[in-house]
Amino acid sequence: MRRASNGHIRWQTAVAGDVSSHFGSPLWLGEHVYVQSSRDERPDELVAIDRADGSIQWRRSVGYELERVTPTSAGVFVASSVVDPDGGILVRLDAFSLDGTRRWQTTTDVHIGGTVQSLGRVGGVLFVASDNEIAAYDPDSGSRRWQYNPESSQIGVSAADGALYISHRDTGGLARLPTD
Repeated sequence: MRRASNGHIRWQTAVAGDVSSHFGSPLWLGEHVYVQSSRDERPDELVAIDRADGSIQWRRSVGYELERVTPTSAGVFVASSVVDPDGGILVRLDAFSLDGTRRWQTTTDVHIGGTVQSLGRVGGVLFVASDNEIAAYDPDSGSRRWQYNPESSQIGVSAADGALYISHRDTGGLARLPTD
């Protein structure tokens, strides 16, 4: 193992596929280092890498394009885009245990016009938001708890101290949503 104090790396790991993202950083930190891997015309994969030695712990296929990852101490949640059979693009959610076991997977009815704007865990809910709607899911089962479609074409989402807020960017205003 090389020491960073003299400018050398501690470890380096080759990951099959393109490690990049159109939606921001392809790298997330949690119990593992999580990285997005894309390969020709295949669904994206989430790759979990050991933080200490750089060994690949597991890799799992997710929706066509991986867009957001939320690591927690109990597991990792992934939002990706999938094609809606009725037209358009929907959000798919996956939940994995730290050992890579898929706990659940669900295709939501949250439509996205561009990207998944936000994915997070606050209080007792997992939330996912597009440009103009937000929905909350049970983090243990993936069942939907509620969905909110504001009369706004652009929303912003923020979560802090067990509370979930949305702002109506184009019409003004703020709303607090339930987290239980």
